[in-house]
Amino acid sequence: MRELKFRIWDSTEKEMLFDACPCDANSPHYPDWTWMQFTGLLDKQGVEIYEGDIVEFDPVYEYTPLISSVIYDVETASFELERGPYLTDAKDHATVRGNIYEHKHLLNET
Repeated sequence: MRELKFRIWDSTEKEMLFDACPCDANSPHYPDWTWMQFTGLLDKQGVEIYEGDIVEFDPVYEYTPLISSVIYDVETASFELERGPYLTDAKDHATVRGNIYEHKHLLNET
């Protein structure tokens, strides 16, 4: 079974908060927090992949590396890439490069 883990982007403090739990009654909730869930997948370097991460895929699928963000698709109830191959291929072909809050410029590289 996949481990349920979350992190938070605090848009006021401009920082990422790790090991957050929305089920914790003592956990404060603020309107400027964006919750992101762990996908249950690791990249090829063993880094956890979260919703909102930017991943770079090896040029296995195209002639140049593909850079895409990880999203949650409500219609399929699954984590997917905004564009590109299946996220399940990440273990062998992807590297987390950053996240959409601190490194959005990476999405413009391809």
